[in-house]
Amino acid sequence: MRRLPNTYPGNIAKYPNGRGTFLIGSADEGSKVLFYNETPVNLDLDFYNGNTDVLHAWEANFWTLDGEVGDITWAIDVDSLNVVNPPINAVFATVLNPNETLRDKAYPMPLIRQIGGQQAIVSSASQVINDGNALQQVVEATLQGHGSSDVIINNDGSFTLKGAGLIAAASVLTHILGTLTVDQAAIFSALVTVAAAGIVGPGGATLLSIDSGGTGAIQFKVNGANSFQASSSGPNLNAGTKYTFLQGTMSRQNGNGSTACTSATVISHGLGATPALVVATPNIAGSATVGITAVGATTFTSTVGAGSLLSWWCLAG
Repeated sequence: MRRLPNTYPGNIAKYPNGRGTFLIGSADEGSKVLFYNETPVNLDLDFYNGNTDVLHAWEANFWTLDGEVGDITWAIDVDSLNVVNPPINAVFATVLNPNETLRDKAYPMPLIRQIGGQQAIVSSASQVINDGNALQQVVEATLQGHGSSDVIINNDGSFTLKGAGLIAAASVLTHILGTLTVDQAAIFSALVTVAAAGIVGPGGATLLSIDSGGTGAIQFKVNGANSFQASSSGPNLNAGTKYTFLQGTMSRQNGNGSTACTSATVISHGLGATPALVVATPNIAGSATVGITAVGATTFTSTVGAGSLLSWWCLAG
């Protein structure tokens, strides 16, 4: 048994034309040359005795020599996989004497190898396994004409659609038919993080918090400050915010259907802001005239007939 020097078909500096020679040397008739092709390329072999064959990518195979073969030339077949930076890119060769066996191994033997998820095209496979390796891409795809990767899957479990985001670009529709489960945090574009506590925007500002403080409320925030809250008691605006309509706004409102009132009664409306509208009407007999004066940020003054109850409603824009 005689091992030959390793050959590296991917070495462009040494093999600029994709051609080289396995130097067999002296070998008796009936000797065997055994190749382990740990490369992604098919090698066309020429035995210089009229015989030619192919050593396929990721294949182990042997040939019996006729005693006259001293060299075997090889050339990278044009129909080979285009793989960038394969994990191994060498051909191992051993010459066995006529009386030596192949140890009951069956050849040709496929060499199942992980190829780092580079530009390989596989029509079908029962398994693709990548275990115990450093962080690397295992799947990458780029649409013709695109300047960056459209799909990337790494062996750490990260999955990227269209470059910078976990969700695809605006021009791509990502449709999840089943249930999407996020155990920790998910990043949607480069701006928003969705986690169990809610949605966090740029700079870590909370945009939405769920069940804050155990109240069962959903709180919407702007620049980290509460702006709107929805709970079992209904929707609530927070201080400094307002409802915006097609025309105009409303930030505060309050009313009472049975406020005792006589001449020039000061009523606290409780808005904390001067209302743009005060509507009032008497509830019982007395003067049908209602006078509203001195409308301010905390009170207004109403005059009705003696003994009347006043219904009123204040609205601040």
